[in-house]
Amino acid sequence: MEWITVVVSSLFSGIIGIVISNLYHKRSVKKKQKYDLLEQMMGNRFDLTGDKFSEALNKVFIVFNDSQQVLEALKSFHESVSGKHKEPEVIDQRLLELFKSMCDNLKIDTRILTDSFYLKAFNIKNK
Repeated sequence: MEWITVVVSSLFSGIIGIVISNLYHKRSVKKKQKYDLLEQMMGNRFDLTGDKFSEALNKVFIVFNDSQQVLEALKSFHESVSGKHKEPEVIDQRLLELFKSMCDNLKIDTRILTDSFYLKAFNIKNK
């Protein structure tokens, strides 16, 4: 009877280990997808009408589907760029809110950064 207890407990602990490992792996992959997407958006913000930025923007609702805050910011941004009266100030503010909500979701500390950091891309080329 003792050996049955050993076998059952060994199997049970192995199954628990696999389940925990799978859950951790899925969470890790999801977080990496989020980081990669935010990285793509920030890296291509110099050309908001470009293909790479647009591609990343179109992935936001899939990758951040578990974040109500990001989805609301995305919806607001979409409404501001899709409307008949496109106001650049409103579009910039809503894009800023989208970037900040994505950073908040990923727990990226951005307190030291100003709002212009998000919207004005680096370009130090000499002309």
